[in-house]
Amino acid sequence: MSPTRILTGLGGHGVAAVFDTGKDGPTVLFRAELDGLPIEERNDIAWSSLTNGKSHVCGHDGHMTMLLALGRMISRQPVACGRVILMFQPAEEDGSGAKAVVADPAYQEIQADWAFAIHILPGRPFGHVSTCAGLINCASLGLKIKLGGKTAHAADPEDGISPAQAVAELIPALDALGQGGSLDANFRLVTITHVKIGEPSFGVAPGEAEIFATLRTTGDEGMEHLETMARTLAVTAAE
Repeated sequence: MSPTRILTGLGGHGVAAVFDTGKDGPTVLFRAELDGLPIEERNDIAWSSLTNGKSHVCGHDGHMTMLLALGRMISRQPVACGRVILMFQPAEEDGSGAKAVVADPAYQEIQADWAFAIHILPGRPFGHVSTCAGLINCASLGLKIKLGGKTAHAADPEDGISPAQAVAELIPALDALGQGGSLDANFRLVTITHVKIGEPSFGVAPGEAEIFATLRTTGDEGMEHLETMARTLAVTAAE
């Protein structure tokens, strides 16, 4: 059994393969991500990225492979009733893809009763799948902090307003907001993922900076609190 329908352009670049039995039953959706990251892959594995400056370093190529394998299994042993949707979702990394797919009018035609996803975990034995009762994954929020000041000649930094001290304060302060640990209601993790200050020049004192941080908690309430604390730190450092 081949897919009865393939939808493209869902939420921008999403692709969905529909296996419709034509018989009454639930619609079950299985999801993987198809986006990559703007990161150069430096290794010598056979499946290394073929696109310079871009790679699947968060496991999305593995997820797509698993979803394609599921499609092959369904083709060989079709389901008895209802529909199965294989969803290749765009823009998972920045959080916009799922929202865009669900908002796409074409998605309403294949809206699922149940949706499932899986994530690779390096280090597990080949062929093993792990799960547990309760929470497995965290809520995640990307926070971008932009600091503005005034450039000056490096010989006269007092003539400018440099964000250097604010950056120096913010990095350890943000990191201290969450150190990870057990996945319980108190779990908090802040990861600094990118820092830029000024330009690569020896002659100019910086006038702007930016910090990227990823916030993780086990629920929305904890995320709201963590985000508020991070924003407060940024405002205080900039004063």
